[in-house]
Amino acid sequence: MSLLPGETPSENQVIISRSLSELVQEAVAPLKEPGPPDSDIHYWIQEANSSVERAKTLHAKGSKDESFMNFAKAAVILRAKLPGLPGYAQLSIDRKHSIALTVYETFSYIHQYHTDILTRTPPYDTFPNPDIDESQSARQEQTESHEESAAWVYLNTIINYEEGSREKNLSGFDQIPGHSYERHLGYEDSILPVPSSGTPFLPPAYAIIPPLERRLKNVDGNASIPEEPRSPLVDPGSIKDDRKSPISMLIPEIPPEPISLFLDLYPLEDAHLIPDFSPSKLEFTLNEERADPKIV
Repeated sequence: MSLLPGETPSENQVIISRSLSELVQEAVAPLKEPGPPDSDIHYWIQEANSSVERAKTLHAKGSKDESFMNFAKAAVILRAKLPGLPGYAQLSIDRKHSIALTVYETFSYIHQYHTDILTRTPPYDTFPNPDIDESQSARQEQTESHEESAAWVYLNTIINYEEGSREKNLSGFDQIPGHSYERHLGYEDSILPVPSSGTPFLPPAYAIIPPLERRLKNVDGNASIPEEPRSPLVDPGSIKDDRKSPISMLIPEIPPEPISLFLDLYPLEDAHLIPDFSPSKLEFTLNEERADPKIV
């Protein structure tokens, strides 16, 4: 959306003073700068902290594009410049923890600017002349969009920016000796190959290096494909159904036992032979006499 002369941007609009390509070029400039003759790793740490403070001031003033550039510069110094400097391995755990927290802060701001910078509103005087042919204007916008996307990918490659890395909560992170603080930010000492000169390798301008390609390389430099995580298969037989049916409630849990284990029970052929009451001793004797023909 364009702005006409005299109009003021809304709160959600970001006005740019330079293209994203120029902002990225300035952000990655420290990789090529040797610094003052007496500069050491502590000098560049201070430069990164100064860039963060400057970015916060610009953010408060509403200059989000320049604020983004300074946050990106701090991330470039901390993520790509420091690992190639002498003395980096000798930094204390507390100092590395402080660096990791600063990287986390810069990534948080870069995430906020992600959408705003890519969909920002340029000043009205940078819009193409309306007299220009529409097809030519469309080609120009397509070229600029391609350059902007390439610049964004190039910056992400340099700082190894990951969308999920900003969401790591370090507020309650204990400083345990020997613990890898960098691992909580996806931080790796070998982000970029370091030549013998000690200066990190800088790819050509806007070279697109997929981060996944580097992650698929093992220590020997050979490409290897990580194993695919196994899907959590569930054995249907291991699933227990705790629901009780109405019929199961009628079946006793313990089967009934006979009164005497020495009594064999057999089914009767004629249920009518069973008397309603037990016979007395006299009736039992009379029945025997009637059944015996010898008894007169």
